Amino acid sequence: MKLDALSLILLKTAIFQHPFFLVHKAMFTGYICTVKGVADLQRHHIVHHQQPY
Repeated sequence: MKLDALSLILLKTAIFQHPFFLVHKAMFTGYICTVKGVADLQRHHIVHHQQPY
């Protein structure tokens, strides 16, 4: 009985945590892409509008 209950809890945990892990991974990847994109835009802006001396 205890083993079955433990297995059920572990199974539920695995089922519920897996989609959350994928969502967090996607959010983290999106955050990295956003930071990289902003940095690239800022660098491009600086280079594009730099006054030549």
